[in-house]
Amino acid sequence: MEKRMTIYDIAKAVGVSKTTVSRYLNGQYEHMSSETKSKIERTIYETNYNPSNLARGLKSKHSSLIGIIANTLQYQVAALFVRGLHDICTSSGYSTIIYSSDNLLHRETSELKMCLSQQVDGIALIPIDVKCDYYHTIQENGTPIVLCNRYREDWKHDGVYVDNVALCRQAWQHLADNGFTRIALFTDNDLPESNKALRESAFLEFANQVLGVEGNETLYRVKQSAELVKSCLYNFMYKYPNEKKAVFAINTNTLFLMLREIKAMNLDIPQDIGVCGYDLLGWAELIPPGITTLEQPFYELGVVTGKQLLRRIEGPLSQQVEEIWLNGTIKKRGSTAL
Repeated sequence: MEKRMTIYDIAKAVGVSKTTVSRYLNGQYEHMSSETKSKIERTIYETNYNPSNLARGLKSKHSSLIGIIANTLQYQVAALFVRGLHDICTSSGYSTIIYSSDNLLHRETSELKMCLSQQVDGIALIPIDVKCDYYHTIQENGTPIVLCNRYREDWKHDGVYVDNVALCRQAWQHLADNGFTRIALFTDNDLPESNKALRESAFLEFANQVLGVEGNETLYRVKQSAELVKSCLYNFMYKYPNEKKAVFAINTNTLFLMLREIKAMNLDIPQDIGVCGYDLLGWAELIPPGITTLEQPFYELGVVTGKQLLRRIEGPLSQQVEEIWLNGTIKKRGSTAL
Protein backbone atom coordinates (compact mmCIF):
# COMPACT_ATOMS: atom_id res chain seq x y z
CA MET A 1 0.00 0.00 0.00
CA GLU A 2 1.34 3.44 -0.92
CA LYS A 3 2.44 5.44 2.12
CA ARG A 4 0.21 8.44 2.87
CA MET A 5 2.09 11.73 2.79
CA THR A 6 2.18 13.63 6.05
CA ILE A 7 2.93 17.21 7.00
CA TYR A 8 6.34 16.00 8.23
CA ASP A 9 7.13 14.61 4.75
CA ILE A 10 6.23 17.92 3.10
CA ALA A 11 8.36 19.88 5.57
CA LYS A 12 11.33 17.55 5.03
CA ALA A 13 11.03 17.74 1.24
CA VAL A 14 10.91 21.54 1.24
CA GLY A 15 13.53 21.95 3.98
CA VAL A 16 11.37 23.92 6.39
CA SER A 17 9.78 23.26 9.74
CA LYS A 18 6.42 21.52 10.23
CA THR A 19 5.14 24.78 11.71
CA THR A 20 5.91 26.63 8.47
CA VAL A 21 3.97 24.08 6.42
CA SER A 22 1.10 24.27 8.91
CA ARG A 23 1.02 28.05 8.56
CA TYR A 24 0.87 27.69 4.77
CA LEU A 25 -2.05 25.25 5.02
CA ASN A 26 -3.93 27.70 7.23
CA GLY A 27 -3.32 30.64 4.91
CA GLN A 28 -0.89 32.43 7.22
CA TYR A 29 1.59 33.80 4.68
CA GLU A 30 2.44 37.15 6.23
CA HIS A 31 5.86 36.07 7.59
CA MET A 32 6.66 33.66 4.74
CA SER A 33 8.84 34.42 1.72
CA SER A 34 7.35 34.01 -1.72
CA GLU A 35 10.06 31.43 -2.48
CA THR A 36 9.15 29.27 0.52
CA LYS A 37 5.44 29.57 -0.29
CA SER A 38 6.08 28.50 -3.90
CA LYS A 39 8.20 25.51 -2.82
CA ILE A 40 5.53 24.28 -0.41
CA GLU A 41 2.79 24.76 -3.02
CA ARG A 42 4.80 22.88 -5.67
CA THR A 43 5.67 20.01 -3.30
CA ILE A 44 2.04 19.59 -2.21
CA TYR A 45 0.96 19.48 -5.86
CA GLU A 46 3.67 17.01 -6.91
CA THR A 47 3.06 14.63 -3.98
CA ASN A 48 -0.76 14.94 -4.16
CA TYR A 49 -0.78 15.68 -0.43
CA ASN A 50 -4.23 16.07 1.17
CA PRO A 51 -4.21 17.54 4.68
CA SER A 52 -6.58 16.03 7.23
CA ASN A 53 -9.28 18.52 8.12
CA LEU A 54 -9.95 16.65 11.34
CA ALA A 55 -6.31 16.75 12.41
CA ARG A 56 -6.08 20.42 11.54
CA GLY A 57 -9.29 21.03 13.46
CA LEU A 58 -7.83 19.57 16.64
CA LYS A 59 -5.19 22.30 16.50
CA SER A 60 -7.27 25.24 15.30
CA LYS A 61 -10.57 24.33 17.00
CA HIS A 62 -12.14 24.52 13.54
CA SER A 63 -12.64 21.64 11.13
CA SER A 64 -13.81 23.78 8.18
CA LEU A 65 -16.57 21.18 7.83
CA ILE A 66 -20.31 21.89 7.64
CA GLY A 67 -22.93 19.24 8.40
CA ILE A 68 -26.07 19.20 6.22
CA ILE A 69 -29.01 17.07 7.34
CA ALA A 70 -31.95 17.08 4.92
CA ASN A 71 -35.26 15.36 5.61
CA THR A 72 -34.95 13.57 2.25
CA LEU A 73 -32.70 13.39 -0.80
CA GLN A 74 -35.38 11.77 -2.94
CA TYR A 75 -36.76 14.85 -4.66
CA GLN A 76 -35.45 17.72 -6.76
CA VAL A 77 -36.13 20.24 -4.00
CA ALA A 78 -33.60 18.50 -1.77
CA ALA A 79 -30.96 18.55 -4.51
CA LEU A 80 -31.46 22.28 -5.07
CA PHE A 81 -31.30 23.02 -1.35
CA VAL A 82 -28.14 20.95 -0.82
CA ARG A 83 -26.51 22.40 -3.94
CA GLY A 84 -27.13 25.97 -2.76
CA LEU A 85 -25.66 25.19 0.65
CA HIS A 86 -22.70 23.32 -0.79
CA ASP A 87 -21.93 26.11 -3.28
CA ILE A 88 -21.81 28.87 -0.65
CA CYS A 89 -19.84 26.75 1.83
CA THR A 90 -17.19 25.56 -0.61
CA SER A 91 -16.76 29.06 -2.04
CA SER A 92 -15.94 30.17 1.52
CA GLY A 93 -13.37 27.44 2.11
CA TYR A 94 -15.56 24.88 3.89
CA SER A 95 -16.28 21.25 3.04
CA THR A 96 -19.68 19.66 3.55
CA ILE A 97 -20.91 16.32 4.84
CA ILE A 98 -24.44 15.43 3.78
CA TYR A 99 -26.99 13.19 5.52
CA SER A 100 -30.65 12.32 4.94
CA SER A 101 -32.93 11.50 7.85
CA ASP A 102 -35.72 10.17 5.58
CA ASN A 103 -38.18 11.83 7.98
CA LEU A 104 -37.21 9.38 10.74
CA LEU A 105 -36.47 10.89 14.15
CA HIS A 106 -34.04 8.16 15.24
CA ARG A 107 -32.02 8.68 12.06
CA GLU A 108 -31.93 12.42 12.56
CA THR A 109 -30.65 11.96 16.13
CA SER A 110 -27.99 9.53 14.93
CA GLU A 111 -26.90 11.88 12.15
CA LEU A 112 -26.66 14.85 14.50
CA LYS A 113 -24.37 12.76 16.69
CA MET A 114 -22.32 11.81 13.62
CA CYS A 115 -21.90 15.50 12.78
CA LEU A 116 -20.69 16.19 16.31
CA SER A 117 -18.26 13.28 16.14
CA GLN A 118 -16.85 14.79 12.93
CA GLN A 119 -16.36 18.06 14.85
CA VAL A 120 -18.31 20.08 12.30
CA ASP A 121 -18.19 23.85 12.68
CA GLY A 122 -21.95 24.12 12.19
CA ILE A 123 -25.07 22.25 11.11
CA ALA A 124 -27.80 23.11 8.59
CA LEU A 125 -30.89 21.11 9.50
CA ILE A 126 -34.32 20.50 7.99
CA PRO A 127 -35.82 19.29 11.27
CA ILE A 128 -37.88 16.20 12.02
CA ASP A 129 -38.46 16.60 15.75
CA VAL A 130 -41.36 18.88 16.66
CA LYS A 131 -39.54 19.61 19.92
CA CYS A 132 -36.20 21.40 19.86
CA ASP A 133 -34.63 20.20 23.12
CA TYR A 134 -31.75 18.30 21.49
CA TYR A 135 -31.16 21.08 18.96
CA HIS A 136 -30.91 23.59 21.81
CA THR A 137 -28.45 21.36 23.66
CA ILE A 138 -26.16 21.18 20.62
CA GLN A 139 -26.40 24.94 20.07
CA GLU A 140 -25.69 25.75 23.70
CA ASN A 141 -22.68 23.42 23.70
CA GLY A 142 -21.05 25.53 21.00
CA THR A 143 -22.04 24.03 17.63
CA PRO A 144 -24.35 26.48 15.83
CA ILE A 145 -27.43 25.12 14.07
CA VAL A 146 -29.55 26.89 11.46
CA LEU A 147 -33.01 25.38 10.99
CA CYS A 148 -34.31 25.50 7.42
CA ASN A 149 -37.64 25.13 5.65
CA ARG A 150 -39.64 23.70 8.57
CA TYR A 151 -40.55 26.32 11.14
CA ARG A 152 -40.50 25.48 14.86
CA GLU A 153 -42.06 27.88 17.37
CA ASP A 154 -39.81 26.47 20.09
CA TRP A 155 -36.60 27.28 18.17
CA LYS A 156 -34.95 30.43 19.51
CA HIS A 157 -31.94 30.61 17.21
CA ASP A 158 -31.21 31.30 13.51
CA GLY A 159 -33.61 29.96 10.90
CA VAL A 160 -34.34 30.33 7.18
CA TYR A 161 -37.78 29.43 5.82
CA VAL A 162 -40.03 29.77 2.77
CA ASP A 163 -43.31 31.52 3.56
CA ASN A 164 -45.49 28.77 2.12
CA VAL A 165 -48.61 29.85 3.98
CA ALA A 166 -48.51 33.28 2.35
CA LEU A 167 -47.77 31.70 -1.03
CA CYS A 168 -50.72 29.31 -0.75
CA ARG A 169 -53.03 32.12 0.34
CA GLN A 170 -52.05 34.09 -2.78
CA ALA A 171 -52.87 31.07 -4.95
CA TRP A 172 -56.24 30.48 -3.28
CA GLN A 173 -57.10 34.18 -3.54
CA HIS A 174 -56.18 34.06 -7.23
CA LEU A 175 -58.64 31.19 -7.67
CA ALA A 176 -61.37 33.05 -5.77
CA ASP A 177 -60.76 36.26 -7.76
CA ASN A 178 -61.12 34.27 -10.99
CA GLY A 179 -64.58 33.06 -10.02
CA PHE A 180 -63.95 29.65 -8.45
CA THR A 181 -66.41 29.35 -5.59
CA ARG A 182 -65.44 25.90 -4.34
CA ILE A 183 -61.76 24.96 -3.86
CA ALA A 184 -60.48 21.54 -2.82
CA LEU A 185 -57.10 20.91 -1.16
CA PHE A 186 -55.54 17.57 -2.06
CA THR A 187 -52.87 16.91 0.57
CA ASP A 188 -50.74 13.93 1.60
CA ASN A 189 -49.99 15.22 5.07
CA ASP A 190 -49.44 12.43 7.58
CA LEU A 191 -46.39 13.97 9.26
CA PRO A 192 -47.03 16.35 12.18
CA GLU A 193 -43.54 17.81 11.70
CA SER A 194 -44.28 18.85 8.10
CA ASN A 195 -45.12 22.32 6.78
CA LYS A 196 -48.19 20.76 5.22
CA ALA A 197 -49.98 20.92 8.56
CA LEU A 198 -49.59 24.71 8.50
CA ARG A 199 -50.97 24.85 4.95
CA GLU A 200 -53.98 22.76 5.96
CA SER A 201 -54.78 25.13 8.83
CA ALA A 202 -54.41 28.12 6.51
CA PHE A 203 -56.72 26.48 3.97
CA LEU A 204 -59.46 25.87 6.53
CA GLU A 205 -59.23 29.49 7.63
CA PHE A 206 -59.29 30.78 4.04
CA ALA A 207 -62.30 28.65 3.09
CA ASN A 208 -64.23 29.92 6.08
CA GLN A 209 -63.26 33.60 5.91
CA VAL A 210 -63.06 34.20 2.15
CA LEU A 211 -65.24 31.55 0.51
CA GLY A 212 -67.72 31.36 3.37
CA VAL A 213 -67.75 27.55 3.37
CA GLU A 214 -66.62 24.76 5.68
CA GLY A 215 -63.11 23.87 4.56
CA ASN A 216 -63.11 20.36 6.04
CA GLU A 217 -65.67 19.34 3.43
CA THR A 218 -63.12 19.80 0.63
CA LEU A 219 -59.87 18.89 2.38
CA TYR A 220 -58.85 15.52 0.98
CA ARG A 221 -55.90 13.58 2.44
CA VAL A 222 -54.91 11.44 -0.53
CA LYS A 223 -51.48 10.26 0.72
CA GLN A 224 -50.10 10.29 -2.87
CA SER A 225 -52.34 7.31 -3.64
CA ALA A 226 -53.73 7.08 -7.17
CA GLU A 227 -56.86 5.31 -5.90
CA LEU A 228 -57.52 7.94 -3.23
CA VAL A 229 -56.97 10.75 -5.74
CA LYS A 230 -59.49 9.10 -8.05
CA SER A 231 -62.20 8.60 -5.43
CA CYS A 232 -61.73 12.05 -3.89
CA LEU A 233 -61.85 13.79 -7.26
CA TYR A 234 -65.10 11.97 -8.13
CA ASN A 235 -66.51 12.98 -4.75
CA PHE A 236 -65.57 16.62 -5.24
CA MET A 237 -66.89 16.85 -8.81
CA TYR A 238 -70.31 15.39 -8.14
CA LYS A 239 -70.84 16.86 -4.68
CA TYR A 240 -70.93 20.42 -6.05
CA PRO A 241 -72.46 20.13 -9.55
CA ASN A 242 -73.52 23.77 -9.93
CA GLU A 243 -70.41 25.53 -8.64
CA LYS A 244 -67.20 26.63 -10.28
CA LYS A 245 -64.66 24.20 -8.85
CA ALA A 246 -60.87 24.17 -8.59
CA VAL A 247 -58.40 21.74 -7.06
CA PHE A 248 -55.10 22.59 -5.38
CA ALA A 249 -52.37 19.92 -5.11
CA ILE A 250 -50.00 20.06 -2.14
CA ASN A 251 -46.96 18.78 -4.08
CA THR A 252 -45.74 17.75 -7.52
CA ASN A 253 -46.60 14.06 -7.31
CA THR A 254 -50.15 14.79 -6.12
CA LEU A 255 -50.52 17.28 -8.98
CA PHE A 256 -49.41 14.64 -11.49
CA LEU A 257 -51.87 12.05 -10.13
CA MET A 258 -54.65 14.62 -10.16
CA LEU A 259 -54.02 15.63 -13.78
CA ARG A 260 -53.91 12.02 -14.86
CA GLU A 261 -57.31 11.37 -13.28
CA ILE A 262 -58.79 14.57 -14.73
CA LYS A 263 -57.78 13.31 -18.17
CA ALA A 264 -59.30 9.88 -17.47
CA MET A 265 -62.59 11.58 -16.50
CA ASN A 266 -62.57 13.61 -19.75
CA LEU A 267 -62.81 16.88 -17.80
CA ASP A 268 -61.90 20.15 -19.50
CA ILE A 269 -59.44 22.49 -17.76
CA PRO A 270 -60.47 25.10 -16.65
CA GLN A 271 -64.08 24.94 -17.89
CA ASP A 272 -65.00 21.87 -15.83
CA ILE A 273 -62.33 22.26 -13.15
CA GLY A 274 -59.53 24.68 -12.37
CA VAL A 275 -56.13 23.28 -11.38
CA CYS A 276 -53.30 24.71 -9.32
CA GLY A 277 -50.39 23.14 -7.44
CA TYR A 278 -46.68 22.86 -6.81
CA ASP A 279 -44.35 22.14 -9.73
CA LEU A 280 -40.64 21.34 -9.38
CA LEU A 281 -39.68 19.92 -12.76
CA GLY A 282 -41.16 22.53 -15.08
CA TRP A 283 -43.48 20.19 -16.97
CA ALA A 284 -46.72 21.92 -15.89
CA GLU A 285 -46.30 24.69 -18.47
CA LEU A 286 -46.25 22.06 -21.24
CA ILE A 287 -49.69 20.63 -20.41
CA PRO A 288 -52.51 22.47 -22.21
CA PRO A 289 -53.75 25.01 -21.30
CA GLY A 290 -50.73 25.47 -18.98
CA ILE A 291 -51.05 24.64 -15.28
CA THR A 292 -50.84 27.42 -12.70
CA THR A 293 -48.09 26.46 -10.26
CA LEU A 294 -46.27 27.62 -7.15
CA GLU A 295 -42.49 27.71 -7.13
CA GLN A 296 -40.32 27.70 -4.01
CA PRO A 297 -36.77 29.13 -4.04
CA PHE A 298 -34.96 26.02 -2.76
CA TYR A 299 -31.54 26.89 -4.19
CA GLU A 300 -31.80 30.33 -2.59
CA LEU A 301 -32.90 28.63 0.64
CA GLY A 302 -29.64 26.69 0.65
CA VAL A 303 -27.52 29.75 -0.15
CA VAL A 304 -29.13 31.94 2.53
CA THR A 305 -28.90 29.11 5.08
CA GLY A 306 -25.21 28.73 4.30
CA LYS A 307 -24.60 32.45 4.74
CA GLN A 308 -26.48 32.41 8.05
CA LEU A 309 -24.42 29.49 9.29
CA LEU A 310 -21.09 31.03 8.24
CA ARG A 311 -22.11 34.31 9.86
CA ARG A 312 -22.70 32.47 13.11
CA ILE A 313 -19.48 30.42 12.87
CA GLU A 314 -17.19 33.30 11.97
CA GLY A 315 -18.86 36.12 13.92
CA PRO A 316 -19.29 36.82 17.63
CA LEU A 317 -21.58 34.47 19.52
CA SER A 318 -23.50 37.43 20.89
CA GLN A 319 -24.74 38.63 17.49
CA GLN A 320 -28.48 38.97 17.07
CA VAL A 321 -30.57 35.94 16.13
CA GLU A 322 -31.99 36.18 12.61
CA GLU A 323 -35.15 34.55 11.32
CA ILE A 324 -35.34 34.93 7.55
CA TRP A 325 -38.44 34.26 5.44
CA LEU A 326 -38.13 33.85 1.68
CA ASN A 327 -40.94 34.39 -0.81
CA GLY A 328 -42.05 31.97 -3.49
CA THR A 329 -43.73 32.88 -6.78
CA ILE A 330 -46.93 31.95 -8.60
CA LYS A 331 -46.81 31.15 -12.32
CA LYS A 332 -50.33 31.97 -13.50
CA ARG A 333 -51.41 29.98 -16.55
CA GLY A 334 -54.56 28.92 -18.36
CA SER A 335 -55.69 26.25 -15.86
CA THR A 336 -57.04 28.95 -13.50
CA ALA A 337 -58.39 31.43 -16.08
CA LEU A 338 -62.15 31.11 -16.53
